[in-house]
Amino acid sequence: MSTIPNNITDENYLPKIAKWFNNKQCALSLRFDDNLDSHITKALPLLDKFDIKATFMVNPGRNNFILNYNKNKIIWEKKIPSMGHRLGNHTWNHKGAKNLKEADHEIGEAARLIWKLYPEKSKLNVYASGGGETWGGRRWHKASYEYKAIAEKYFLIDLYDGTHTRIELNSDYNDNQIKLYIETAITDRQHQAFVFHKIGNGNFIDYVKHVLTGHNNCFSEKQFIGLLEEVASKRDYIWLAPLIDILKYKLEYASSTLELKSIKDNRLFIFSYNQSLDSTLYDQPLTIILPPATAKQSTKVYQNDRELEIEKDKDKIFFVNIDPRSSELIICNSDNE
Repeated sequence: MSTIPNNITDENYLPKIAKWFNNKQCALSLRFDDNLDSHITKALPLLDKFDIKATFMVNPGRNNFILNYNKNKIIWEKKIPSMGHRLGNHTWNHKGAKNLKEADHEIGEAARLIWKLYPEKSKLNVYASGGGETWGGRRWHKASYEYKAIAEKYFLIDLYDGTHTRIELNSDYNDNQIKLYIETAITDRQHQAFVFHKIGNGNFIDYVKHVLTGHNNCFSEKQFIGLLEEVASKRDYIWLAPLIDILKYKLEYASSTLELKSIKDNRLFIFSYNQSLDSTLYDQPLTIILPPATAKQSTKVYQNDRELEIEKDKDKIFFVNIDPRSSELIICNSDNE
């Protein structure tokens, strides 16, 4: 490995992997559970207005007088994917499973449908087992390993494995609390995950559910608009993306390294980029921050002979987005081509 020239400091010389995509300060995901009508009638138009991509955790087999996936089937399976949102695996019927065979059906059928709807995406997806349901007689977090292995079989990231924190927003939260969560995520450079059920004011059924369960599932449309306005106003700092994209990036960032291979005339820098994850599953582009000493108009960056577009963030820091598969990166001045 080449020695760094004495007249160039490490910080000025070496690129680094950004913690978040496009070198944003933090990541924020919006997740909607249970394919509710209000997700179609209220959330979706507002997300489109603010150009924010979200995750909808669906139960494609859940069709009854209260929740009916088939009523909006075309929207769930055509419009939502075409708008850049992602569907997540919330099981087929949201009823848990009495045995492993039922569990494979509940988890597997939902997985296969979502794979079909996103043919150009990897099979990796997010999974939430369903609140209050049991798997072999136990709640998901206490279910036997055989049930968890089914989720692994279908390439699912288990959102209820105890490592994925989230805030389930409802009308009990005020605007200042929500703003503080967002500001804290920016300051701490972390991922803030918000989860919603019904968007809109509660009705009698919602009131009864609240009394019986002690949980408020409603978040008013006014509050939701306020939240979207807040995050949109901080778009320079926040990476707003579907949950699976954020989790892919987070794991890729943790498992990747950049190593200097050679230097020529202090102008041509060749790096080896390595990533230890399965590249057929982890396909979220990674952001590489360019070193100040080379991040100029004349600089060009190549990955496996493909020239990359150089961009800059709000602080005029230059970066490129690369294919996350292990490869060679070359940073050079234009006269070194």
